[in-house]
Amino acid sequence: MTLSSSSPEPFFSVISEEQLIESIAKILTEISLENAQILDRKLTPFDSKAVPSISIKEYLKRLMKFTYCCQETLIISLVYLDRMFKSNAGIYPTESNFHRSFLPYLYYLNLISKVFIDVTYSRH
Repeated sequence: MTLSSSSPEPFFSVISEEQLIESIAKILTEISLENAQILDRKLTPFDSKAVPSISIKEYLKRLMKFTYCCQETLIISLVYLDRMFKSNAGIYPTESNFHRSFLPYLYYLNLISKVFIDVTYSRH
């Protein structure tokens, strides 16, 4: 049995993780603040009673740190989150629902990505 590492080179190597998180957090915060002004929006099971005390930027940093998520998974999670909000008319991403709605996508995609990134063992 031999050990072979299949860890690919990071796709986003031109931008640091900190820069990526900063950029995404800025965009999401602006979108969330705009959507909070919509008066006829539906409440979702993801909406919290109060806006979480942790900022979107700090939340993303914490998720990246503790889930060992790669940058690609973060980007793809955001794409799926965007599709979820677009497919449900009247539901908008806000500061009160982003934290809860984003986490399942990130965990799911992080689990799937482990299949391709983790160390594999050969039987030869």
